[in-house]
Amino acid sequence: TVCSRFVWAGSLAVLSLLPTQPVASQQLTAINSPEFPVVFLPATRSVYYHAGVIDAQAQRMVASGYQQMALAKARQMHAKAASMEMDNSIKWVHTYFQRKKLNREYRRQLNPTLRERVEKADRLKHQVLQNQPEFVFKGQVDDEMNWMLDRLGTLALTHAMFFGAEAPVDNSNLNKPLDPQMLSHLNVSDGERIMGQERTFRMVAGTPFTSDWPLVLLDEAFRSEREVFEQAKKAVVAEARQAIKGPGAEDGAVRRASVELTTWQGMQDALDDLSKALLAAYPWEVRREPSEYFRYKTGERFLKAQAAGIIHAMTTNDIAMIDGSQSFEGATLYEAIHYMCHRGLRFSAPREGDKNAYRKMFLMMREVYLHHRPDASEPAEEPRPDPGAGNVGAGLFND
Repeated sequence: TVCSRFVWAGSLAVLSLLPTQPVASQQLTAINSPEFPVVFLPATRSVYYHAGVIDAQAQRMVASGYQQMALAKARQMHAKAASMEMDNSIKWVHTYFQRKKLNREYRRQLNPTLRERVEKADRLKHQVLQNQPEFVFKGQVDDEMNWMLDRLGTLALTHAMFFGAEAPVDNSNLNKPLDPQMLSHLNVSDGERIMGQERTFRMVAGTPFTSDWPLVLLDEAFRSEREVFEQAKKAVVAEARQAIKGPGAEDGAVRRASVELTTWQGMQDALDDLSKALLAAYPWEVRREPSEYFRYKTGERFLKAQAAGIIHAMTTNDIAMIDGSQSFEGATLYEAIHYMCHRGLRFSAPREGDKNAYRKMFLMMREVYLHHRPDASEPAEEPRPDPGAGNVGAGLFND
């Protein structure tokens, strides 16, 4: 009716004029934000029934809007969390391999490879040879001589010089003449080990069978045994040379030496007789004295070396180790280095009375080495691994 309409309109007018209870500004600030805006409706006191219905409808509409906004915000948060989880899984992969890489780099610094250790040792040895050569004389001089021999034989500037077929020629003043007395004290080895002993011989001799007799075996009591051994050795050499030259060589090619077993056996029997004579001359009662014992040991070592050489020669028929064909016949330093490199020989440890000759040879080889390799600079030190470098996963969670 008309009356009811006026009542509805009046109630709305009265509702608009009713006093409200505003919410505190601090509370509004706490719940209001740009991402989640809040629609504020002032509190009302319903005078009439219709006013309460209108207020309830308004609150319902606001609550429905809040629900829609909350659902949208929840979907947004779920999508963002899923994206962060995927980014985090990629970060785990990068972090895992980054840790393995850092671990490997640190272990490489703490435990360098064999090649790195050898390179570092070579640099240190070069510095010692260049700046403190006097320290070499406190150890084994032959080790440094062989080290320089290897470097001179592998450098590009000297490889053709010392490995060529002809004697090396150099215009520098480093190719000094060698004293024959010094050469007679240099011992070399071809690398063969017989019964645990390295086969060595004098450079000017070229064979271990022409080694100097020790003083104990030069005694008159062993004269007959020495002569028998020398005759047996000459028989082996003569038969081996005859087998090489050979009247039956139709094509003129050099044939391998072939010595009869009985000839070898004669040389071995002569050496056994010499060993028995030495043992009979120095029984246990005599060897109890220190001076007699060391005199006996020099002869025993010599005989064992000869026996090892005989066994190797019998096995291989190597005539070069018997007739002295590998002896050094040059007279200069470059010829000596060429002789060592061309035949693959090494300097062996000095014997008694040989150290002075080794010192002279070392100093001359040092001049040649430093002339062809003046500077082996220390490479720049590798930087330490940076744990933070290459961290691809950093910053994935920063919005």
